[in-house]
Amino acid sequence: MRDFYIGLGGTSTIDAGYGMLRALGVEYYDSIGNNLENSVLSLKDLKEINFKNIDDRLKKSKFTILSDVKNPLCGKMGAAYTYGPQKGVKENQLKDFDEALNNFGKIIGEKLGIDIINRASAGAAGGLGAAFISVLKAEVISGIDEILKIINFENQVKNVDLVITGEGRMDGQSIYGKATIGIAKLAKKYNIPVIAIVGSMGEGAEKVYDYGIDLVIDIISEAMSLEEAFENTKYNLRIAAYHAINAFVKLRKIK
Repeated sequence: MRDFYIGLGGTSTIDAGYGMLRALGVEYYDSIGNNLENSVLSLKDLKEINFKNIDDRLKKSKFTILSDVKNPLCGKMGAAYTYGPQKGVKENQLKDFDEALNNFGKIIGEKLGIDIINRASAGAAGGLGAAFISVLKAEVISGIDEILKIINFENQVKNVDLVITGEGRMDGQSIYGKATIGIAKLAKKYNIPVIAIVGSMGEGAEKVYDYGIDLVIDIISEAMSLEEAFENTKYNLRIAAYHAINAFVKLRKIK
């Protein structure tokens, strides 16, 4: 038996693992027996899934998913609505994508006897979690918790004065198991302040203040083009770090 640990983070897809499973030998058919085209939206026409040609090596493989995303496959908190806009799915396409994933989840659920549509973490990585959980029988464990355990983070963080963490874009979905929240959770166990330095803040970023983050600092402090942001990354980070330490020092004086 071979063990595979798969980290499910950001992807450029919203396809519930449709492409991955096809590459592994899974076949998809519509109501009249035609092979579906290699398109996510074609999943709306899916009627039958065939596993007879699936790669035999999978029978001797065990998969463990490292993921902190708890989103289900479908619905307003699902893969399409939550992650689609980040990956180029237009607002008027979200319903179609969600319906395609819903039909995929329904058909594969009936075939394998599993409710994958509402399963936690099925929506991870654009729905890739659904394919791993249903077809590859993967176990899901917390990615950030496992990594923090491996690096012995809790033992190291006990005696520090301040934790600085961060991510590219902090928004409302950051509370759903992102690394920053996992780090903040352990820091708060020892009443250690946590500052997040991020590339940008989006809608709902204020929610992280209820999950252990004490201050969020956006490194983009004025309007600039993407090219300017790349060119000035080092400077912007230096200024953000200055603000972070200044806030920490002043807070300690107040206390």
